[in-house]
Amino acid sequence: MMDKKKFIDVADQREAWNYLVEHMFDRRNAELESMRLAVRATSVPVPNDILQRLVLLNPTDAHDVLREHPGFKLWDRYRSYENSYQLFDHSFVGIRRAIEKFESDAEDGSIFTRVRTKDLDDIQQSVQKELFTAANAAASLVDHSRRLQKFVGASGYTNQLVASFGEDGLHEFIIDLRVMLHHLHVVKPGYQWQKRFEEDAKTKFSFTFSRDALVQAANDTDPERLKKLIEYLSSAPEKIDVKLTWDEYRRRAEKFHAWFSETVKVHSFENVRDYERCVKENKNFASRTFWNATLGNWLNNWKVPPNPYNHLAKYLTPEQIVEVYALPMGSTEQVDKVIEFVDEDEACDQHIRQQAYELFRRAIATETAPG
Repeated sequence: MMDKKKFIDVADQREAWNYLVEHMFDRRNAELESMRLAVRATSVPVPNDILQRLVLLNPTDAHDVLREHPGFKLWDRYRSYENSYQLFDHSFVGIRRAIEKFESDAEDGSIFTRVRTKDLDDIQQSVQKELFTAANAAASLVDHSRRLQKFVGASGYTNQLVASFGEDGLHEFIIDLRVMLHHLHVVKPGYQWQKRFEEDAKTKFSFTFSRDALVQAANDTDPERLKKLIEYLSSAPEKIDVKLTWDEYRRRAEKFHAWFSETVKVHSFENVRDYERCVKENKNFASRTFWNATLGNWLNNWKVPPNPYNHLAKYLTPEQIVEVYALPMGSTEQVDKVIEFVDEDEACDQHIRQQAYELFRRAIATETAPG
């Protein structure tokens, strides 16, 4: 049976521990609120005294506090737009790969035989999937560009849309394609081949949309957009080449993106750069803390520290390793080159660099030691 005095002591200890945790939690929240108010009231660039408090926060808390930074909203919208554009651009890779696989497999004609019916079906499904992904990415990019434009009010935005995308209805066709592909009618692209009978001429294979099927689907879309869609489809060929159509739209989108991305950067972008500076300083402080602790432990507490040469492949590409080994083994030039490749955020300070020199020096000494 537990002694009553001991039981009371245990209860007191738990209460003391709970009080301590609650007190620490309250202090943390008070500090974070103080930091939020300080960042909200500050000008750009953020003063060093506030920045030094920021770098001591863990990355999650720092991100939360920096939402009050004058550059956060523009950074957030611009980053979302850029990410959306990269996804949009990458979606074309998927379309091209799927169609080019069909073109490659179709060269010897075996893909059209009965025994490869499933392979052909798989390719068609792949093209359908990639088209749906690309159409969604295009619609998402429009939403993100409008969201960013609403914030910055870039001059000439509407005129540049026309200059980049034209007025032939291609833009409306691509944006509404997501709806037409699945929500109204399941409009599937089909493959076709064009046989040429000249000597040594190759048969051309491609995936196409049926113009008539698209017109039928377009008639069920938004009446306000129907005029542009029908205008585009009425001037399109009977079979609309999928790859050529998307390549042309990608070219137009790339033109607009180049203009819009640069135009946005003249709008209060010094605030964005200062926001990124604060995030980078917080991240670099954490990196320096980690590497100082790790290198210090290896050099001061390990009888034989890890050999960094044995781990280069984890951090460097084969091409970078070739560059590193082209320099004198264990030299400061060689270590500097490793740091240049690994330290993408430029967090390394002189103290860490000196420790890295010593780590590589000991590795060389160990390898050349007698016995």
